[in-house]
Amino acid sequence: SGALPGDSYEIVPPTTSYAQAIKTPPKALRIALCTTSWSGYPLDPEVKAAVLEVGKRLEQLGHKVVEAGPVFDYERYLAAQKVIWAASTAQSLDELAGLLRRPIDEDSLQQTTLAVYRHGRTLDAASLIAALAVYDRITRTVGEFLAVHDVLVTPTCAISPELLGTYDPDRPGRDIDTVFADLAPKETFSALFNGTGSPAISLPLGWTQNGLPIGVQFVAAFGRDDLLLRLGAVLEADYAWHQRKPPTHITKTA
Repeated sequence: SGALPGDSYEIVPPTTSYAQAIKTPPKALRIALCTTSWSGYPLDPEVKAAVLEVGKRLEQLGHKVVEAGPVFDYERYLAAQKVIWAASTAQSLDELAGLLRRPIDEDSLQQTTLAVYRHGRTLDAASLIAALAVYDRITRTVGEFLAVHDVLVTPTCAISPELLGTYDPDRPGRDIDTVFADLAPKETFSALFNGTGSPAISLPLGWTQNGLPIGVQFVAAFGRDDLLLRLGAVLEADYAWHQRKPPTHITKTA
């Protein structure tokens, strides 16, 4: 009896508090390292190099690192994600608009949110149930993968940090497909775990030639938030990233 890997609902009783757990470094872990873009969006060379370098450091710290990642149909996942996000957005905004007695239009929402809302209003219940079924299968795939590997390491984003203002959520003429196309460089690796419920943490373990941080993502099995905090604490002490600051920083103002 008990939960199976990938079950949608599971209660994992903690063995101790996170404040206590973070003080104890993890024992040797089975770590899977993945730099294959699930969406097909090309990986920035600096991002890939940063993740591979972290893999080498984890081996030096005594962990067993292999190149592997969960195998799933990304296009089916993306289609399901569009449905679930849009349906949820439409329901939430309709409820909020009723409470505030405000219309849902360009004056109240950015173009990105409005595009997602409008798509959600076109969906039916059968589409939502089908999308949830896709999520359920992928959640089981990820759960089974994380039953074999203690931690999965991926890039946080496929690209290096963008300049402020590069992404404009209020650009006119948006629809659900352009919204998700804009998100692909940023959420290829991270959004999946919003759906599976797997705990994940992003740590600034790489740096671009311009001195900007590159995030590396660590994912563990459901309920193993403590493992990520313990591993994160070790890496924070090892990399000492708090001592590094980008070229533009509040401490460097005149």
